[in-house]
Amino acid sequence: MAERQGLQLVKSRRRDPLALDYATYWIVGEENGASYFIPSTADIRIRRRVGYTIDQVEVYLVEQILPDVPK
Repeated sequence: MAERQGLQLVKSRRRDPLALDYATYWIVGEENGASYFIPSTADIRIRRRVGYTIDQVEVYLVEQILPDVPK
């Protein structure tokens, strides 16, 4: 589904179940040869990426609504 919309789904490589981004995903797009994260998948306030669950990614891809960033 992401691929059809010109996006890429990237899974976190973290192996520590206590890490904030463990078992999460990011939605990545590309424009003019440069990759970018869909805005709300990168938490700018704390300067780190916070991913979504696969269910939240599905909501975005189907409804184009970004769910709240997980805490």
